[in-house]
Amino acid sequence: FIMNNAVLSALLGLLVACAAYAGPDTAGHSDVGINVSAACPSHSRTVTAVYVGGTYAYGVNEWLALGVSSGWAQFDDSSTGDLTEIPLLGEIILRVPVAAEQQIQPYGVVGLGIAFFDFNENSAVKAANVSVDVDDAFAVKLGAGADWFINENWIVNFEVSYLFADTDVTARNTVTGASASVSNVNADNWFVGGGLKYRF
Repeated sequence: FIMNNAVLSALLGLLVACAAYAGPDTAGHSDVGINVSAACPSHSRTVTAVYVGGTYAYGVNEWLALGVSSGWAQFDDSSTGDLTEIPLLGEIILRVPVAAEQQIQPYGVVGLGIAFFDFNENSAVKAANVSVDVDDAFAVKLGAGADWFINENWIVNFEVSYLFADTDVTARNTVTGASASVSNVNADNWFVGGGLKYRF
């Protein structure tokens, strides 16, 4: 019971501190963040993976910010191997201006960049003397999210985004040198998750 009171008091203290905060002022401020998301392929060839990423953004004014983001995800396919994806994107963030007393600020984001891919064949594929190459690809991101300003510096973030990326895949026989390629392979992913940002 004493512990429950202590937890309740801490939660009430946090709510009071949040309520006392006047709201976001993003113009001229930068923020850095870390996030964890579920990376869900838009096709059924690979399973959902955990995406761990980082962000940086600078508020040009109250509604526009420029940023960069990157991260890492590994998709496991038991039949062929593991695909690692590392997107690197420049971003334009459009923030919804909110009243000073509001602590939650919605936003939309558009990103352009490159998705880096690396494929690691499993033992069965290697035993068949096959090597698989997945080309890096141009990537486009569309997303929406919300920042919850806990206080002047700390922000809790939630975001849903979709990454468009079509890549070329080449399978090569390591003994004979024969190869076969498939172009414009769908490597799109949904990302659903959240994280923590620090504003300065």
